[in-house]
Amino acid sequence: MCSWPVVLKCAVLAALTGLRNAPELFERPWRGPVFGYCDEKYLYASIDGADFSTSGRIFRQPLVLAKLDERQSTERFTIEPYCDRERIYRWRIADKVYFGSSDGIGPFSAATRRIPLTDLDLLDDANPAADKQRAERRLKRYPFDRDLSEAHTWNLSPLADLYEKLCSTRPHQFTRVVGLDGSVAFNMIQEPKMPDVFRDELPVGRDKIKVFVLRGRRITVWAGSFAGPKPPADPVGVSSWESTWSKKPVETIRSAFNSGFLVVARGDDYYFITDHGSIYVSPKPAKGERTMYPAWTKERDPDRNPITHVITDLTTGRMFAFDMNESVTFFEVAPIPDLDVERPEMVHHSKSPYPLKQVRDCVDTLIKYGKIKPGAAGAKKKE
Repeated sequence: MCSWPVVLKCAVLAALTGLRNAPELFERPWRGPVFGYCDEKYLYASIDGADFSTSGRIFRQPLVLAKLDERQSTERFTIEPYCDRERIYRWRIADKVYFGSSDGIGPFSAATRRIPLTDLDLLDDANPAADKQRAERRLKRYPFDRDLSEAHTWNLSPLADLYEKLCSTRPHQFTRVVGLDGSVAFNMIQEPKMPDVFRDELPVGRDKIKVFVLRGRRITVWAGSFAGPKPPADPVGVSSWESTWSKKPVETIRSAFNSGFLVVARGDDYYFITDHGSIYVSPKPAKGERTMYPAWTKERDPDRNPITHVITDLTTGRMFAFDMNESVTFFEVAPIPDLDVERPEMVHHSKSPYPLKQVRDCVDTLIKYGKIKPGAAGAKKKE
């Protein structure tokens, strides 16, 4: 029989273990690198996993907090994510627009959230007293879509077409119901899962996007353009975007990985950051199909740990990756990473909850080492 001191000690250890595992307070369970973005004024973070059920969050803080309380200066914006709870929620900011979607395909994952940063005031949930003003702004800005169901949504037709095609070859789950008259009916209870299909979207302008679909070690790339949102065709309808898609993939890439990923472009070259914390580069060839090679993986260097955090400076276009497994290493994402600062002293001042704490600490470290310069609005953006 355990003594009371032992029982009390076990209870305390269990409580501390629970705190360590609570993503709201400390690190979230590993689901790939934590992503964050900043410009000359703000830093941005967003929920990136299945922590939410019906809503997600975008967080914004001043880039330089000075002596401000970071909790009081944090803005929170509520969004409806398009993501299966079993998949990772992928997000990014590009061209002053927030994009967020699932990393896979499914019946509710054939779209992406597209929210101009200038529309964040329509989503602010930190100030309930402003509900009436928000409703008035929504009505004025989107008179045919005041609930923003279509104004902030791009439908990705290639994903819907692929899912329908794959559903025809994969079994559905049904229940068999026998009626009192002997009739038999089958009700579908679950559509097929696609755990072996991964996807990401790459915005290439405020009205264009590329969809990358990884299946069977091959990535197909579809190009789409959008116009709208347009007024509805009838008085009771809502506005919607008109889209035009390539008839077939505009590119096919032989993949060196088979997992979820985020893709970014530097000029004509693609960079793939995987859920395993690796980075692959796919340069545009002079002719023929693209290939890719590892830029940061154990395949390239057995001593390298997976990257855990990625910060993008929207002002300059520079992207920095952090490896903080045992010691701190950060580097600018490039075909051959230049480890000019190895094992720097990491800044750990943030008292914000996840995911702001991780993004704030990384951004403050980059500011400390001169990689990010607050207020550098005139800095030349890299291609």
